[in-house]
Amino acid sequence: MAEIITMPKFGLTMEEGTLAKWLKEVGQRVEKGEAVAEVSTEKITNVLEAPTNGILKEIYVAEGETVAVGTPLGVVAGENEDLSHAEAQAVTESTINNNNEDVSTGELAAGDLNYGKGTVGNHLERIVSPMAIKLAKEMGVDLSQVKGTGPGGRVIKADVQAYLNQGHMENIDRIRLDDHRKIIAKKMYDSLQQTAQFTIASEIDVTELVNYHRDQGKKENTTYTDYIIKILTKILRRFPEFNSSLEGEEVLLKKEINIGIAVDAGGRLIVPVIHNCNDLDLLQIAAKRKDLVERAKLNSLKVEDIRGGTFTISNLGMMGVTFFTPIINIPESAILGVCKIVGKFEGQEDSVPAVRYKMNLCLTVDHRIIDGAMAARFLQEIAGMMGSPQETFRRNG
Repeated sequence: MAEIITMPKFGLTMEEGTLAKWLKEVGQRVEKGEAVAEVSTEKITNVLEAPTNGILKEIYVAEGETVAVGTPLGVVAGENEDLSHAEAQAVTESTINNNNEDVSTGELAAGDLNYGKGTVGNHLERIVSPMAIKLAKEMGVDLSQVKGTGPGGRVIKADVQAYLNQGHMENIDRIRLDDHRKIIAKKMYDSLQQTAQFTIASEIDVTELVNYHRDQGKKENTTYTDYIIKILTKILRRFPEFNSSLEGEEVLLKKEINIGIAVDAGGRLIVPVIHNCNDLDLLQIAAKRKDLVERAKLNSLKVEDIRGGTFTISNLGMMGVTFFTPIINIPESAILGVCKIVGKFEGQEDSVPAVRYKMNLCLTVDHRIIDGAMAARFLQEIAGMMGSPQETFRRNG
């Protein structure tokens, strides 16, 4: 019996996914449980399996297209099997899951397999995705002027968007946002719209920390990021507002300290999370951080690896950055930006100019929860601990 391949729900909060890549072509035989496609959502790529044995008869959604959970993506059936029942099911599911407005028979009819017959002008009909039909209606687009790039030349939503962008600026290249960039764009925009953010910065003397790293860092295989995470686990206990989120008129103080690390994974920003940092010593934090960063760069993180963060750090020091304003990773209440360590001559020791090492820390907080004075005290606490690393990082400390 023919079975529809639909966009699965990989997580409780998942509402839509992007068809990243088809691993099989129309006409190829597949076995139940065999990987047929890759789906991207929330920065994680998941494998989509065939629901039954048979032949991949149709592909309805093009690579790169984002659709709602439950939307038909394709159909697997026997070689000579009647697809009429599957066609009707696909049309119904597509209409519901893509939240289309009511459409006439001429725009969406059984047999069109997730795609409607979009009337273009007064003389021609073409196969058009429901989302493309909806956008064309809203924007008054004549679909006869739109070139289809979907399977079999079908017109998809991206084609309508591309048409709307044509003719306004000719001497430019247009690059479509990939799934990861769309998620980042939405989260960062939402963060700035939903919170009252401000950033304060402080120059911290890290000379003792630099000396500690020279003596112990290579032996222990630890980094400045590891040191800062360990320091934060201690300070966040004393400043629970920085490990919180706002829900309505209530501040939720999190008992777990789960610190996210902003990672540049081959041009993709991703924030894996070290869970329960307060239960880990420095070497355990270093091991967790190394594992997460390596898997982030290999695109092999699991959903749970990027969930549940309560505070985030973004370290751009290794890239020579001396100041920036990090954006809060909502629903968290704060994020710490870490900058480059710079040597500065200050005074003399034995008639020789003395070098002190300084680092700028940039702390962005949600003013709805945290005031400026509290944020300043938070940075002062960090500075104090950086000034006594032996005590701060003693085993089980």
